[in-house]
Amino acid sequence: MAPHPPPLLLLALWLAPLLASPRPSTPLRTRRPGLGILRRGAPPRPGVRVAAAAPGEQKHVLRVREKESGTNVLLVGTMHYNPSSVKKVDKIVRSSNLSSVVVELCPGRMAALERFQPRGSTLRWLLDNEMQAAKDAAVDTKVPSVILGDSSDDEVKNRMSLVVNQTVKDLLSPTHGWKSIARDLFTVTPQLIGKRGKKLGISDLFDVDLLLGTPVSFARNLLTIFMRLPIPTTVLLMVIVALQHANDVAASVLPGVQQALPEGTGGPPLLLSSDFLGTLSTDLLIAAFAAYMLTALVLVRASVVVLLLERDAILANSIRECCKRADSSQTVVAILGMAHCNGVAKLLKDGETHKKLAKRILETE
Repeated sequence: MAPHPPPLLLLALWLAPLLASPRPSTPLRTRRPGLGILRRGAPPRPGVRVAAAAPGEQKHVLRVREKESGTNVLLVGTMHYNPSSVKKVDKIVRSSNLSSVVVELCPGRMAALERFQPRGSTLRWLLDNEMQAAKDAAVDTKVPSVILGDSSDDEVKNRMSLVVNQTVKDLLSPTHGWKSIARDLFTVTPQLIGKRGKKLGISDLFDVDLLLGTPVSFARNLLTIFMRLPIPTTVLLMVIVALQHANDVAASVLPGVQQALPEGTGGPPLLLSSDFLGTLSTDLLIAAFAAYMLTALVLVRASVVVLLLERDAILANSIRECCKRADSSQTVVAILGMAHCNGVAKLLKDGETHKKLAKRILETE
């Protein structure tokens, strides 16, 4: 009997390509957190406009105007490691005259990717991704600046730890803590789906080209995780297989053992009785379900706050900095995971929302 992965694991595998940036095959600590400039040449050329996009390029693309500077911004939503997204990003960057390209990576992650899977290498072909494709296309077409605008891995880990600890404390405080958790979980809905204007929706996830590339995206994500953490991943897989095998053995052996034992005897026969096993399995199931839901709540809240809302604000701020340096007639392109597009678009169009979210992040540090 094949093992059945838990629903939370399936959900995580489905969302990972939309939310998480490509990771290097070997971890590399970021020396300098925050906004990083990969390459900067001459100042942006005045009067440059983005070329009109072909109808096929409009999928997964949001055009917004940054509120403070009035600069046009093109948000390109991607599924990480998806061949369709890689092709789309390369085409948009190469067919447009841009002032800046913002990539959803930090300097440390990009440096690691360039070190372990450089352009033209076998590993790069195997784990090709839209972030490196955007950088390569920008360099080839001499885009004035490529900005690595995501938070560093160390920052994300620290924030995840803080939010997980805070969530555990909030669970123990029904009066104020539960309200705080609900606020964060309900805040993510408008960030994901957007409220007004053009936005990315469910239909974008079911684009034919994107769906055809989804198996490749999943395989590349899993291979990357295995290459980064080979021992923990192997141990986890072995534990899952062993538990499933033990469950299958117990299901096939225990009924035969129970039938072979004389009736009316105590000890092991009593423990193997159907009534006892039924009660025990029900109690264990309830306890396991409760623990599972609490763990899921903690992880979901931390993921919503740190991986989505806070990174939306950081990415929007990186884009905003590019807009300040660009002429109002120029265009800034940002390559993002699809889950970030609506939230970043909202923050760019509504300066007050961005300031409130940034203030809230600072208050929780």
